[in-house]
Amino acid sequence: MSIRFQNFTPLSPQLKAPEFTVLNPQELYSKLNQISVEIPDYLHELPVPDLQRLASDLLLLKSEIYMNPKFEEIRGQILGVVENLVEFAERLLSEYESLRGRFDEVSLRLGETNASVERLRRLDMELSGSLYKFESGALKQRLQSAILESDQVAQNLVESFKADDSVGDFIKSFRAERKVYHLRKERLERLNEDRVGGLL
Repeated sequence: MSIRFQNFTPLSPQLKAPEFTVLNPQELYSKLNQISVEIPDYLHELPVPDLQRLASDLLLLKSEIYMNPKFEEIRGQILGVVENLVEFAERLLSEYESLRGRFDEVSLRLGETNASVERLRRLDMELSGSLYKFESGALKQRLQSAILESDQVAQNLVESFKADDSVGDFIKSFRAERKVYHLRKERLERLNEDRVGGLL
């Protein structure tokens, strides 16, 4: 019995991790830490009250950041890192969707395989039962025929015995044939009781 699956696509022996050309998150965060942000010299000369006012005034702080000569350069570096993170996340999502689809496919095929195995198991049990009944019935018929044959041979020995024949040889042959007869009869009785099969 052969089992075929529709739309079957062989899977690779091992699912490998996706290969990305972009940097991974750890490398990207490391790159962020490498971005150099220099504090303008004039901020070092400001008195403490002015620095406190600058730190507490968000609009003023933003204006100082935007006026930094390296603002656009730093902004470009940060945006580049963010774009790499977005691309990395998109590729991970795409790979996840692909693997999830294949997982669903494998789960479906596994369910079909288990169902087919269960059907084969039931068929095997039914076939074994049918073969046992067939073989048991045939063996019973053969044993019954063999019993009748042994009984007939013993009767023929009695009928063919003559006065001048050796009594010892007759008794030996008769007892041997009756032994075969009783062995076959015992095996038939055991077979009828479903205990054990017997040879002829």
